[in-house]
Amino acid sequence: MIELRLEAGTENYLSYRASLLTVDNENAEVLTGSSLKAEIGADGRRTVIWKAPASALFGDYQVKLSCVGADNSLSNIGAYYFKVRNQ
Repeated sequence: MIELRLEAGTENYLSYRASLLTVDNENAEVLTGSSLKAEIGADGRRTVIWKAPASALFGDYQVKLSCVGADNSLSNIGAYYFKVRNQ
């Protein structure tokens, strides 16, 4: 299991959605996390914590984080890049 901590800014949203994509193919979702919640830090900034299975992951990935508004619309917050390597 991997734990991704994604910075989500200071605005409050109902929930968040994260999509894990390979860097080679940004159109194919590998995993999706929905109805994610954010933790609020002492500075008022929100961090979305997404725990995802890591057993089948290896290579370069991108996570796209979106917020879910009151009308269930999705708005892009940002993209985060990381690598998974065997130890």
